[in-house]
Amino acid sequence: MRDIGQFYVASVEGVTRADGTLLQVTRIDCACLKCSRQFRAIPGHGLVDLDGAAALSCPGCGNHQSVSRARLEEFSSRGGD
Repeated sequence: MRDIGQFYVASVEGVTRADGTLLQVTRIDCACLKCSRQFRAIPGHGLVDLDGAAALSCPGCGNHQSVSRARLEEFSSRGGD
């Protein structure tokens, strides 16, 4: 897992373009740095896909953060940690 500020991110999944960049984020497996809760963020449950970014929200403590899709591509299953 890598630290992105308010969360550790283990993996990211989403819809990709032909060049491999993320078009839409559909799932982020992560852990909150504030309360240590591990969770799977999906749309409607801790994940909001934005234009060029995604917003995470911890279901345990409400901690939240937005992160760019470009940063999330580092974690996607096609080549991230």
